[in-house]
Amino acid sequence: MGNFLVVIASRDCQDEASRRFRLGLDLASNLRGQHPDATVETEWARAASFSRQNGSGGSIASDPKTGSWLLSVGSWFHAEGYGSGDESILLDRYLKFGAEKLAGELEGFFTIGIGDARTQTTIFLTDIMGSCHCFARSWKGATALSGSSLLLAGLGDHALDPVACQEFLCTGIIYEDRTFYRQVRKLGPAAILRFEAGRLRSETRYWSVTDIAPESLDGEAAAKALGERLVSAAHKVGRVFPHPVCDLTGGYDSRAVVAAFLTAGVRFSTVVTGPEESADVIVAGRLAEREGLSHTHLNLRQPTRFDDAKKALPLTDGEYDLLEYARILRVHQTLSERFDISINGSYGEVARGYWWELLFPRTGAPRK
Repeated sequence: MGNFLVVIASRDCQDEASRRFRLGLDLASNLRGQHPDATVETEWARAASFSRQNGSGGSIASDPKTGSWLLSVGSWFHAEGYGSGDESILLDRYLKFGAEKLAGELEGFFTIGIGDARTQTTIFLTDIMGSCHCFARSWKGATALSGSSLLLAGLGDHALDPVACQEFLCTGIIYEDRTFYRQVRKLGPAAILRFEAGRLRSETRYWSVTDIAPESLDGEAAAKALGERLVSAAHKVGRVFPHPVCDLTGGYDSRAVVAAFLTAGVRFSTVVTGPEESADVIVAGRLAEREGLSHTHLNLRQPTRFDDAKKALPLTDGEYDLLEYARILRVHQTLSERFDISINGSYGEVARGYWWELLFPRTGAPRK
């Protein structure tokens, strides 16, 4: 489950919006045992923010002069060097320069919600990949937004989306803006969305993959540019989070990220999971020893119980194999006791052609 809930309503739907907001808070308590760390309630918007399981996050920054507020989910980094935890600075920058300029200055894995009391407008910013999911559900005169599609489904009657269910059963992923529920949609990537009087008034994109010039970098120049960007990212992470941990395996992604952190001179640790005989574990151990890294090997072999799967449900909305995520959850719970943030590779899906096998041998055929 995501760690926020926002309900926006028109003047004549305030009672209904208040009822659904209270219902959402009750659902958060029942599904995850969470109570909001901060809330804001005005005549045009209601917002609640919940901390993570390790106690981080969950705050809402407010501006005493205008009455505007800002909440963030995930990990964001600003071009001027500050990041998650500095929401008050981020709100001040929005009030001075607006959403378009602010969005272009951000990196990371985030959803940011802003309540602009000057115009009674609620604005949401999503990261350029749409990786930190944000969902919306609308009724007549009201819209609710949350990081949890499961929570939004519980705010009223709902029906399954057959296409989304088919996608999940066949591939393990739900595509485009779909969720399991017809009434709940996922916000798009790199988006600035403005809501007024309970309705979406405008949606713009502040970045698109088409902005990239194809073949603009080649060979050594491309490798150098990638390396420089990775090192820059390592510096930004190190400034905001004093105790990061990086995955280290035999894979290309994790080794490239660790190399960037070493080059940046940022203090960090590494971790690998799996049995001792695993090739990933063996390679990671040798690399960590060679570079003198603080390295952790986690070998969590205990069987997954039904209670473990239940704990994984509100963290995934069911859009992930619950037995598999229960094992992942144990790893991250263990790491969160010692570290501020974990940095993970992505298996090199694009470069290595991951998922392309789903298209073959039907590529180019005139059929669905």
